[in-house]
Amino acid sequence: TGVAEDKARVLSVTAKVTVPFGSFTHCLKTEETTALEPGAKELKLNCPRVGFVKGDDISGGTAHIRLTDIIRR
Repeated sequence: TGVAEDKARVLSVTAKVTVPFGSFTHCLKTEETTALEPGAKELKLNCPRVGFVKGDDISGGTAHIRLTDIIRR
């Protein structure tokens, strides 16, 4: 098994975001990097009562992730 080397820097704890699933406030916005991919950066938003809702590669990649639905089982 590998060892995670991710680091996150908090940019905001009051971010607002809209994704296909809905709009959210008071979200945690972070910029994440990893020593395993030098130069790669990702912005992530995690919101109260929902969790991860949005992720964007801002360098070193092209991923754009949005929460579109929640399935309860």
